[in-house]
Amino acid sequence: YPKNLSVPGGVSNPSNITVLGNRLYFTASEGMNGTELWTIDPNSGNPINLNINPGSTSSNPSNFTLLGNTLYFTANNGYNGTELWRIDQNGYPQQVQDINPGSASSNPSNFNLLGNILYFTANNGYNGTELWRIDPNTGNPINLNINPGSASSNPSNFNLLGNTLYFTANNGYNGTELWRIDQNGYPQQVQDINPGSASSNPRNFTVVNNILYFVATDNYNVSQLWKIDQNGYPKNLSVPGGLSNPSNITVLGNRLYFTASEGMNGTELWTIDPNSGNPINLNINPGSASSNPSNFNLLGNTLYFTANNSYNGTELWRIDQNAYPQQVQDINPGSVSSNPSNFTLLGNTLYFTANNGYNGTELWRIDQNGYPQQVQDINPGSASSNPRNFTVVNNILYFVATDNYNVSQLWKIDQNGYPKGLGVPGGLSNPNNFTVLGDSLYFTASEGMNGTELWMMNSNTGNPINLNINYQNGASNPSHFTALGNTLYFTANDGYSGTELWRIVANSYPQQVQDINPGIGSSNPHNLTVIDNILNFSTDDGINGTKMWRIDPNTGTPNPLSI
Repeated sequence: YPKNLSVPGGVSNPSNITVLGNRLYFTASEGMNGTELWTIDPNSGNPINLNINPGSTSSNPSNFTLLGNTLYFTANNGYNGTELWRIDQNGYPQQVQDINPGSASSNPSNFNLLGNILYFTANNGYNGTELWRIDPNTGNPINLNINPGSASSNPSNFNLLGNTLYFTANNGYNGTELWRIDQNGYPQQVQDINPGSASSNPRNFTVVNNILYFVATDNYNVSQLWKIDQNGYPKNLSVPGGLSNPSNITVLGNRLYFTASEGMNGTELWTIDPNSGNPINLNINPGSASSNPSNFNLLGNTLYFTANNSYNGTELWRIDQNAYPQQVQDINPGSVSSNPSNFTLLGNTLYFTANNGYNGTELWRIDQNGYPQQVQDINPGSASSNPRNFTVVNNILYFVATDNYNVSQLWKIDQNGYPKGLGVPGGLSNPNNFTVLGDSLYFTASEGMNGTELWMMNSNTGNPINLNINYQNGASNPSHFTALGNTLYFTANDGYSGTELWRIVANSYPQQVQDINPGIGSSNPHNLTVIDNILNFSTDDGINGTKMWRIDPNTGTPNPLSI
């Protein structure tokens, strides 16, 4: 029988569930201590809070990575910022090292295992963001420092191919190029694809049939398709006339599909022949005009996309069993386009919007036989409901559509696959700012009496709940929604403190962070930006004018930046 494992205050949003030895570790919040590291006592079977950051502030453990009998992760203990931690032999967390000494964070990330060595990126405060590894003998972190000095090499785009770890980095001389870890565990540049100090910016890494494909920019500033050959060196995949601007790179079975132009046929659909390894133009729109394939979506063993063959306009297409493209249906018959868009996968069903020429732009889906069907004519007749803002939460698809009274309303796809309007007494108009946090959907809307307020979809009942920040004096007008971990920051006016900074921790209720401009005056926080897991913003405290502030990652309080 199922048993709820709870504690006083509850254990909400358990995640990062990881087994180490005979213990289960996970992250959760019990309402008082923020998001912390928990374990299940193997004797009693009860949850235990390991509470790395005592008090109400979260340590936010993340980046869980198992290496042998050790579990590595990142956390913030409130004193040393976000650093590298591990579970020791006694089953308790310990900080590996304060890589960026003091209260600043080194922000370890990009955890990758290669053999028995853990690689990651971190910033020690002196050398910028660099590649690090855990010494397998001592267990201590080592800085591999690709770009010597204070500048960062910014390693990223990590991809494991066989026994080799590929990534991009900038050594300060050759720009951002392709690198790999050699047999001795040290980084080496594979090739300076764009010679000199310019960057080739390798990107769109995709592995098919043990071949690593990527896009890079050459010294003529043209984006080209490349691959890592059997010898571990990059090879340019080109055709007569060139093969420029490859994009929409997608894997179906043992084939790579993408869009590109070779100068004569416009932008078309291409594939890599799995036998010869050469690019093949599938050329949907023969001649110099482009078919402009886009909106690539995988549904089971079928690749759906949109394209224009110059006869039927922009319609829905798919890759058939013979690996060639075919039009699924001319939804808007003739040369006029149905313009399928807003593709969203919900379970085994692909939803999208299209215009069949009779009912306007409405909600459609791919049926069980692989053909499109209109779900419902939400705005009856030739007018469009223009479904938009598609968001999936807890296997429910939410969206906004315009009814026949020209009012934008919140809708959802219910368990039977049909749309249902989510109304409240007075209506629920102009839903906007859709943001997913935990298992809840937050948005702004107006029900006619309280003005524009913050709303939440209850994860249990599925009904909209008005969080009503300004419950007496009109609209709170929430805006500037910015997610950081399990916290949603935004601005709002509660009618007493002016427009100030607010936040919600997953599945909780809104609280003002601080009345930065005390009293009824507004500090008007804006330009909310997350940098290195820290929220930065501009605000006016009423005394010093508009300055840059940030949320202290240790205390959760806002402070002005010293510049």
